[in-house]
Amino acid sequence: MIFLYGGSVTAGNNKRPVGEKQAAVFDPEAAENLVIVSGPQGAKFILFAGRPLNEPVFNYGPFVMDSQ
Repeated sequence: MIFLYGGSVTAGNNKRPVGEKQAAVFDPEAAENLVIVSGPQGAKFILFAGRPLNEPVFNYGPFVMDSQ
């Protein structure tokens, strides 16, 4: 996932445009070779990466846990 906070980019295999203050989520298989190209004014973004836990998520009050 990327969150763009300045400028513009095209990202992913389909070269999807991402505008300022937008987020883009990518398929885990496509993220292995992720290509991000900045626009003419450049870009500022945060790249989030991690492995999925594949565990259930339960919301209880102000806490989020993996078991009830």
